[in-house]
Amino acid sequence: MRNAGSNFTVRSKSNYKLSMKKHILIFAVILLPGACLQAQTPLLSDVKLDRLYSDWFDVVLDQISKESGVKFEFDREKLTRIGITDRPFKEPLDRWLTNTCQQNKLKWYQTKDGIVRIIGRFENPEANALRERRSTSGEAPTRKNFTVKGTVIDRLSGESLPFVSVRVPGAQIGGSSNVDGYFTILHVPSDTCTLVFSYLGYRKAEIYLNPKVDVENLQVEMDPAGAELAEVVVQSEREDLLQTAEEVSMIKMSTAKIALLPSLGEKDIFRAFQLMPGVSAVNEQSAGLYVRGGTPDQVLTQFDGFTVYNVDHLFGFYSAFNANAIKDVQLFKSAFDAKYGGRLASVVDITGKDGNNRERNWGFDVGMLSANLWVEQPFGDEITTIATVRRSWRGPIYNKIFNKYGKSSNSDNEAPQGPNRFSGTSVSSWFYDVNLKTTWKPNKRDVISLSLYSGKDQLDNSQSPSLGGGFGGGSSIKFVDLTDWGNTGGSLKWSARWNKKLYSNT
Repeated sequence: MRNAGSNFTVRSKSNYKLSMKKHILIFAVILLPGACLQAQTPLLSDVKLDRLYSDWFDVVLDQISKESGVKFEFDREKLTRIGITDRPFKEPLDRWLTNTCQQNKLKWYQTKDGIVRIIGRFENPEANALRERRSTSGEAPTRKNFTVKGTVIDRLSGESLPFVSVRVPGAQIGGSSNVDGYFTILHVPSDTCTLVFSYLGYRKAEIYLNPKVDVENLQVEMDPAGAELAEVVVQSEREDLLQTAEEVSMIKMSTAKIALLPSLGEKDIFRAFQLMPGVSAVNEQSAGLYVRGGTPDQVLTQFDGFTVYNVDHLFGFYSAFNANAIKDVQLFKSAFDAKYGGRLASVVDITGKDGNNRERNWGFDVGMLSANLWVEQPFGDEITTIATVRRSWRGPIYNKIFNKYGKSSNSDNEAPQGPNRFSGTSVSSWFYDVNLKTTWKPNKRDVISLSLYSGKDQLDNSQSPSLGGGFGGGSSIKFVDLTDWGNTGGSLKWSARWNKKLYSNT
């Protein structure tokens, strides 16, 4: 009997447990979809507003939250002073929020948890999003108040980018890269913050630091800002071709944008500067810079550190610099550093390209005035070379210019004037310029570059008049009239990064 009773008791407990499990499973199946539905945050675009809202902004948000289940976070003291009188007709909540915030100079964004936050116009949504990302990343900072140093390069060509702006969002910390693309940012708050890099003609790059990132040799790659033809968007904001830097009276220009400007002949950096206030030209045929009343000979022009004189071709028709060999140009209109000496009006500081260190790149341009050829060739990962050659066509256009001035109307008693006053006169004019630069990076600390430039203009207005008659049956005479001007120069530069605070250029 004891054994039978024991067996009976065991069966009863087993049946009771199975029955309880079934009841629990049934209740879970019935209640779980409702609980999931209750916890799910509705999409803002699916919430349609179709009633009259006439109250303070904070009260209206409370009503919408109670009706739709969307959670809002805001400063009640600021929103209680804003009155709302609106009756949207089946309008999505996100569109209504955007229009209402724009009218009251506010902003809104949605967090990962689905909470809609409304902030004032002077608050920094970028810093708020950064704090939101930090709180959800799960990584705690391990370093504070440290130094970040590295290099900024072009993602496609691998060439260093000079004078790139670097800043830490939400903090008054920033700086810029030097002429070789190296940068150093001191007193970075923590190793979980963000670095934002911006450069004219390139897309903004954001680098999210974490404890595993090497902050001693950080390499940042930036993408050129290209035009995507998937859709056409017309906006009121204009694209800056020339940029005014934070320094007083300094204008910075990207050669990638010069081709978008109207020009006579080839793209010209000096003609682009003539569009800026304080800079002018005597006439449309001159590429010289007249800065705040100064003449072109009072403008100091430097190319990779050495001074260039007579910076024009064809009597100032356009400048003597090939845009395909230039990486960055800076114009100091008034105040400039003591290292620039010898001129009164302004300084033009030109930095030449180092060359593509990813692959060979070459091309050529052919126009009515000249032909232009450029070649970029890397040699391994350490050496890059770029060479550009520009040469004008000989004679035809220039002859027409001189013939036009030589065909002035004269009376029979007056001697002919102009270049063609004697037979045998032939005007010939031409110019050329050559750029060659080689950059060697033996290690991560040193950069050695050799830059050479040569340019020349020549005008041949020699005459060989024929003098008929006389006892000798005629004679001839020759006048030699040759004019030429130009430059030949070069620089050898050694750049070294000694530590996180010391960088030298020799």
